[in-house]
Amino acid sequence: MESQRNVTKIAGALSSFGLALCLIFVTSVATATSDDSEDLLSRDLSDKAYEFGVYLGNDPDMLYRLTVFEKVVIDTSEFSKDEISILRNSGTKVYAEISISTAQKGTSVHEKKKSARLKKVPQTLTNTYYMDPSKKNWRNFVVNTRVKSAEKKEVDGFYLTGADVYDSVGKKNKSDVAAGVFRTIIEIDKKYPKKKIIVEDPLGAFGDDVITREQILRHVDAISKTELNYKPNYSASDDGQDTYQQQTSKKRQSWVKKLKTYKRKGIKIYTIDFTQKKSNKEIAETRARKNGFTSFVGTRDLDNVLWYGGQTSSFVTRPFTEDSIWNTPIDDNPKIEEKSDLMIDTIEDGYSLGRLFLNVEQWTVPIYYADNSTPTYVVDCTSGCGPGFTGSLGYETAAMPIPDNAEPDDTSDGLMTVVNVETGYSYDYFQAEKKGKNWTTAGGFRFDLSDDGVQEISATSTGARGAGFPLMAGLVHRDEILQGHIPHALVMAVDYPKAGSFVWPASAEDGRSEENYAIPEGARIQLNPDLDVDSLGLNRTGTIIARALQEYGAFIGDNSDGLSIYVEGRYAKSPEWENDATGEESIISMEDINDIPLDQLRVLEMGELLTNPYLK
Repeated sequence: MESQRNVTKIAGALSSFGLALCLIFVTSVATATSDDSEDLLSRDLSDKAYEFGVYLGNDPDMLYRLTVFEKVVIDTSEFSKDEISILRNSGTKVYAEISISTAQKGTSVHEKKKSARLKKVPQTLTNTYYMDPSKKNWRNFVVNTRVKSAEKKEVDGFYLTGADVYDSVGKKNKSDVAAGVFRTIIEIDKKYPKKKIIVEDPLGAFGDDVITREQILRHVDAISKTELNYKPNYSASDDGQDTYQQQTSKKRQSWVKKLKTYKRKGIKIYTIDFTQKKSNKEIAETRARKNGFTSFVGTRDLDNVLWYGGQTSSFVTRPFTEDSIWNTPIDDNPKIEEKSDLMIDTIEDGYSLGRLFLNVEQWTVPIYYADNSTPTYVVDCTSGCGPGFTGSLGYETAAMPIPDNAEPDDTSDGLMTVVNVETGYSYDYFQAEKKGKNWTTAGGFRFDLSDDGVQEISATSTGARGAGFPLMAGLVHRDEILQGHIPHALVMAVDYPKAGSFVWPASAEDGRSEENYAIPEGARIQLNPDLDVDSLGLNRTGTIIARALQEYGAFIGDNSDGLSIYVEGRYAKSPEWENDATGEESIISMEDINDIPLDQLRVLEMGELLTNPYLK
């Protein structure tokens, strides 16, 4: 990728002349449709969380997140054809980001195409030159090299940036540059007629001519307009201290008028704005709805954007802050508990008979998604609920957002969690049950998924798990198995955790063992990183989980009648764990990790034993 500026953790930061962002989320206002033939890994994801998203980084671990989009824009040079197929096979339409007017300084591309350089355009980006799309040699390079390279990876379409180069050239060159932008689009469309085209910020180049507008309809499927309401003022050092200012009313009204003209002709309109004020976000979204546009308002804070924009898919597989204990890999040479072997012995002697299992069909965590428009149900806390759930400690009745299709796990624990995508809160339920039009729960607990996922010890720091962990923490997700990597710690239940005390990051315990070396809840277990996982004879799923246990480990979070790791819910409760190749055989089973040798597990240094004095 020819990056136009050095970006790290930027969400929703589109610079002039193209994209300069890591990740954009645009809330979906339509149901996805697919005219593709059935793919090997196809599944029904018609209820996609977002209609349109952009990711221009190079982290393959992001792929599982991107499956929540109907359409996603990526820098295809950073991903292999096989990696891109993961997105397409999930039902996501993949668009390749293609700049039609930029070349990076010092590259062979720029050196070979110097004659096409626009010399009088303000070079606001220090490592980029702007090129003239009216020059045939440059246009040929874009169509026959950049676009062709992306097309070979079987993308669904092209997201063309750089059309707004027109807005910065002098009057003398404007007509030629506009014609070059339009000709580039036409040539791409003619060479790849089955591919969809989205053009970013083309309004100046497209002009007001009705005939030209009618021609555009034959070649362009969607237009994205950045900075319609708010725009960023980038700091020179790119230190994250950007400010955001309101777009002028005159410009906004002019753009809206043009965009509505295209919308009436059937072209989809995406608008993308930048602000850190919630009131501004609401204004921008209200304006978009009024005009029938799909809107997103982003900030530079990736963690906030993840929840600020909403997230309505079960592929929220890595909640909490990047530096959360849940998302932090284990150090290369961690300290081990002095009595680790004796502690591991206590779990080998339990009901599991020295084998590790996956909670797949039972004792799972069904995940559901809601927003502020989701109907609320009265939830009666029969035992006790925490602040944020009912407002205070006690047995109050509260109205909570719960989707109509919600169904707790069919076991005595009756677990389920509901994520409000607009607030970023998850609502955990223990022994949940629907009675008539209302719900009851033995315990209800609210967690902020943009926080660190760790509770401070208090009278309400219990949870649906014995250790007080959020239910969204530490789950094995289906898309992680499809992706081939689990980028976070897991949660493990053991037969006899230590009674009466726990260790951080736990905030409570439900242990039942008085043995001296019983493992306390909150302890972190690691599979020996020197163990050759490939030598264990595990299947693909087992191998992925074993490597996660080496890289991130698992926290002891509950007691059980078997040594087990938690998995997101199955069947109607979450995306089915079916084998994508056959549609029948599951890609995961409770026995997949049976052959992980327990004597290769170790307990990492724990810290002091804690108690919760409020729960005595």
